Amino acid sequence: MNVIAGQNVDLIFPFPASEVGRIFGWSHCFKTLLDSDDLPVSQSDVTASAAATLSACPAWGIIDKRQLTTDRHEAPIVGVIFLEPQTVRAGWLHFAAGRKAFKMGLVDEAMELAVKTVFEDLSPLLRLGIYTADSNGPVKSLARRLGFSFERKADDMFVKKGEPQAVAYFGLTRRRYQELWTSQGSSRGSATEPISQDDQSGTPQTTLAEEPALSDSTTPSMIPTSSLSSKDDSGQEDWEAFTTSVNIPKGWEASQQDSAIA
Repeated sequence: MNVIAGQNVDLIFPFPASEVGRIFGWSHCFKTLLDSDDLPVSQSDVTASAAATLSACPAWGIIDKRQLTTDRHEAPIVGVIFLEPQTVRAGWLHFAAGRKAFKMGLVDEAMELAVKTVFEDLSPLLRLGIYTADSNGPVKSLARRLGFSFERKADDMFVKKGEPQAVAYFGLTRRRYQELWTSQGSSRGSATEPISQDDQSGTPQTTLAEEPALSDSTTPSMIPTSSLSSKDDSGQEDWEAFTTSVNIPKGWEASQQDSAIA
């Protein structure tokens, strides 16, 4: 098992198979995942679906290393992060986590670590995206805090309680990441203060004009994941070890050196 160390959270890879059952509870708290009528509902079905996804995609466990959430479980895992393939050079970042972990800023810090790892240490991806229900204000605010830009809203992407629902899409390119995070230094997700009441209730920090709804040529799957390892100078050893541990789409096996962008 590999660990990415943060201030208040660590990310562990791979996500422990023994803890997959906890995803059912997190799926009723804060998450990017869509509450679709077409998805599994029962705990056994949700757990089976999550286990199948985590076996096919890279996934991190979010560890509350200082036990700030007072989670007394013997494994202080408070959430999961996934990286879902979109194209050879792009992926969707997802999470599901407990309420306390989200409200205390631990998810912010964990997602920041995941973004940093993807863009700096491991993958050849040029772009990360976050998509969630357009009604999911807290996650939309989180995306903006992480530097993701609102790109579009797509209507009638899934059904909830029999009604068509819209999905909001956010994106962050590697070049934009370097501008926002590398030059300024990271101050996001430190979890030193709780998330503001506005963000908990879903009020966006920034008002962004919505683009016209567009049809999506590729409907995203419901679950994805991410990775880690200690890196060497080239990143090649890490990327090879990572890609052999999960089913990476063809083309994602490019080396870090090949993917580097000035």
